[in-house]
Amino acid sequence: MVCSYFGPVSDHFTEVVRFLNLDPVLLELAIKDLPEGPYLSRLTLSEQSMPLKRIKRSLSHQRQSYHLLAIEPKTPATAAFAARDNRVDIVRINPRLGLTTFNARYAKRLVENDKIIEFDLSFFFNKYFAHDLRPVMRILETFHPDHIPVLLTNLPHKVEHLRSYKGLQSLGRLLGITNKQSHPKHILQRVDRNIKKIKGDIPFPGVEVHGRQE
Repeated sequence: MVCSYFGPVSDHFTEVVRFLNLDPVLLELAIKDLPEGPYLSRLTLSEQSMPLKRIKRSLSHQRQSYHLLAIEPKTPATAAFAARDNRVDIVRINPRLGLTTFNARYAKRLVENDKIIEFDLSFFFNKYFAHDLRPVMRILETFHPDHIPVLLTNLPHKVEHLRSYKGLQSLGRLLGITNKQSHPKHILQRVDRNIKKIKGDIPFPGVEVHGRQE
């Protein structure tokens, strides 16, 4: 599995997916006329495009439309909201906020609220990546992410830039993130749970209804 793909679906999209043995592909945007395949939809809400008040409204409207919902905070207030709101599955860590926001106390809150954290490894594909690496390492050292599921991405805009998830895990190991922490099962289990919520099989957190009549 690779996470996430932002760009348009080109004619050879399926060919690249098969070549990289990606199953499934997590699509960041709602893309029409998808080729056949096991694709998961995801929406990331960011303060770069909307204020916190609008993010909160959007969560209410979009929860039923996507397999996964993520927030990329740009301020401590939004980071705190993302950590506690039960509609949010993933918090994309913004290293620019630093340890004043992403510290051990914040990590504990993420664990308590069953969040998945996401690290964008796109900077590894830039030859001047050392400047971006240091703040990520400081956050990881503080988080001790062995207790928090980790999602690794490289956020490609072109299908040619897709990377296998095993490749991203290799980079993650350089940062001290084990394959167990970044295993795709964390995402797939969350997707399965969200599908059950949408269907009404999980009406409340911790309560699952079996054998519902349609």
